[in-house]
Parts: sequence; structure tokens; C-alpha cells
Amino acid sequence: MEGRSSRIGPEELLNLLPKGSLIWISAPDTFSNSALLSQLSSAVLGGGGAVAYVDLDTTFSAYLSSGLMNVKRPEGLKVLRPQANNLREVMVDVLSSEHDNYELIILDSLTALYHLCSNGRELRRTPLLMGSYIALFKSMCMRQNSRLIVTSMLSSRRAPEQDGGRWIDAPTGKRFMTKISDVTLEITSDLSEIEVKVADHPKPDKKDLVYKLPLS
Repeated sequence: MEGRSSRIGPEELLNLLPKGSLIWISAPDTFSNSALLSQLSSAVLGGGGAVAYVDLDTTFSAYLSSGLMNVKRPEGLKVLRPQANNLREVMVDVLSSEHDNYELIILDSLTALYHLCSNGRELRRTPLLMGSYIALFKSMCMRQNSRLIVTSMLSSRRAPEQDGGRWIDAPTGKRFMTKISDVTLEITSDLSEIEVKVADHPKPDKKDLVYKLPLS
């Protein structure tokens, strides 16, 4: 990644993310994505806050149960694992729990949400349903002055012929999330570090900054 780079901790990164905002994170793989989310969750939990984690593809839950990842003060973390047959009920449960005062709500990931929303429905209705859920969560976070994180995994797809027709890596839901997000983070990782690029931010001086955090 290009840009000015500095090493920071998860608490400092969390403070760069405005309250009442939607933060979109695009990641190349589930491990680096989950590692960053566990650190941001710990930053909130360690400060006495509560986190609601909607684990749509159950990857984060698997890492937690295996001991590959952990969070501070786990009693403050509520993990929900909706299936196609109870997606609406789980989403409504979180949306109706404003009295719980979650400081951070995570929807992980957009790819899994698409598959759950499309189950048994006409495909043309899926983007509308997904957009409705995300808009409702964003509205809730704005009222509560909390943060909403939505994640996307990179996937390979063929560019249109007018753009060369080559294969490119692009995050799921890029067009929609670019419009609705307040902050966009692009992450990469190696064996020891997570690199976080601030691709978009309400404050122009924060845009294109690059931060490095330990992988674990």
C-alpha cells in the first residue's frame, strides 16, 4: 500500500473511526479480517463498552472457539449466528436492542449476507433487502452515536471488455458500499502485521494514511 505509514494500537485505530458512522472494511482473507475485528472489539470491550457481532459466515466464531483469536472482557461481546431461516428474527433482535447501548456493531460479511438474503427469494430482490438491513443498522448507530462495521471479502472477477477484460480482485458490494459508507478501510497482511489503508474518511487529512498493527 502507498501512503504515509505508522504503527498504532487498536485503541488508536478505533479513535480514528467517528462515532455514529458506517465503516466499510475490505479484506483479502478471513483470517486478517477476523484478526482486525477481534482487536477493534477488544478495544471497545476493554474500555467497558458492549459489542454486537453478527457473524454471518461463522468464521469469527470458529476462530474464537479454536483459541486462534480472543477478545478482552468476552462477557461484553454478543455473537449472533443467523441462518437463512431466522435471518430476519436475528436482525430484528439487534435492531430492537437499543437499550443495550452497543458501542460497536459488526456485520461480517457482506458476501454471506447476500447468500442468506437470496435464499428462496428472487435474486432481483436480494440487493434491496441487503440495502434495507444496512440502512437500518446505520440509522440505529447514528441515533446511538455508536459505530457500525460492515466487511467484504475480495473476490476475483473479470473486468468488462472495454476495461481490458482482465481478471481483477474487487470487494463484494463495492458500488453500494462506496455510496453509503462514511469510512473505508482496505487491509492487507503478512505473517506478523496487518496493514490498514484509510481509503476514505470524512476528514481529508486522514485519507490515504496507512497504519500497521500486529497480526495478533
